[in-house]
Amino acid sequence: MPLYTGPVIDTHHHIWQRKDIPWLADPPMLRMYSDYFGLRRDYPVEEWMNDVVPQGVTKSVHVTAMWGAARALDETRWLQSVADKHGFPHGIVCQAEMTDPDLEAKLKAQKQFPNLRGVRHQLHWDSHPLRQPNPTPDLCNTPDFRRGFALLEE
Repeated sequence: MPLYTGPVIDTHHHIWQRKDIPWLADPPMLRMYSDYFGLRRDYPVEEWMNDVVPQGVTKSVHVTAMWGAARALDETRWLQSVADKHGFPHGIVCQAEMTDPDLEAKLKAQKQFPNLRGVRHQLHWDSHPLRQPNPTPDLCNTPDFRRGFALLEE
């Protein structure tokens, strides 16, 4: 029996169609997280729901599965259609690059989706090239990043 028996909100999960995610495509590429063979398949919302709803999950927040900055709006559109059909996810966190000169327009486009709740720009950095999603370890201190971050207040 679980220690907690109340309703649960899964605050960070992913569902995907493998064809949409560059880091799951063929041929397999070296990644920062080592072997991810088991992830290289579709993981639809129906399967995710079968995995978590019996555990008491009543709501969820999907955090971008990183379709790529150029397809961030496509990912949110797809997630909203999944939510409209299945009831999950209740919240969507989209991919947004704070240094993008067109960020304001992209955020405005994202806001059309009722389940949008936040944005994600991965900031982790390491000296190893496989763990460098950003060009420098101090990206959040640059004027471009701070300009984009300030847009979030709106």
